[in-house]
Amino acid sequence: DSFPFNTWRKISKNTLVDDNKEMFAGGDPQGERSLRAAIGSYLHSARGVNVRPEQIIIGAGTEYLYGLLIQLFGNTAIYAIEDPGYAKISKIYESHGVRVRHIPMDENGIRTEVLEASASDILHLSPSHHYPTGIVTSISRRYELLGWASKSEKRYIIEDDYDSEFRLLGRPIPALQSIDVMDKVIYMNTFSKSLSSTIRISYMVLPEKLLKMFYAKLGFYSCTVSNFEQYTLARFISGGYFEKHINRMRNYYRNQRDMLLES
Repeated sequence: DSFPFNTWRKISKNTLVDDNKEMFAGGDPQGERSLRAAIGSYLHSARGVNVRPEQIIIGAGTEYLYGLLIQLFGNTAIYAIEDPGYAKISKIYESHGVRVRHIPMDENGIRTEVLEASASDILHLSPSHHYPTGIVTSISRRYELLGWASKSEKRYIIEDDYDSEFRLLGRPIPALQSIDVMDKVIYMNTFSKSLSSTIRISYMVLPEKLLKMFYAKLGFYSCTVSNFEQYTLARFISGGYFEKHINRMRNYYRNQRDMLLES
């Protein structure tokens, strides 16, 4: 009910009226540059993430992007995920035939000593808002995890930053990627949570070294999101409408939360 229908309808109409012939041409395999530039600008202001548009890969949902990463790292890599955690993530990895390690958590986040002993190569976590516990990974634990990743060339961290826009108490927490000086964090987010579950547009930010691997191994893939949706979302973000929508929804959810606590 809170979706900005009128604004989205207007932008969609203008996208067609402008006779943008590029919208009907073969798109960039990473996603349209205008959308990647808009996302990069938003990430800088909202999450403290500094990236070039060339590092951003657009895809139809995070599940598709997980599949790309599995192809990028190969089936021999071992993946570590949070326990408890979002069950679908484990199913996606296992459906691709890769090994998964379930790492327990404490009040500060995923336990580093168990991660070290698991012989894992890739760590998948949601440090800003863990599901289902709501735990926020502490700053000291974040540096421990970055230290774990820096010990091997093949180790990387997938930062699933879903729902990060809707922190209702305190100041926004910087992304793990924003404090990564070793280029070991793959940042990932989606518009399915912040706009609508039917808008299947997600993205990931690859470190520079992995970007070269992506071009070499997976550069033949076409983008799985239609150009029309990409151009519409690009204008929605660059025009400031996305930020206004997030602020409005944040207030709405905060009121819902306060009402629940009062009751």
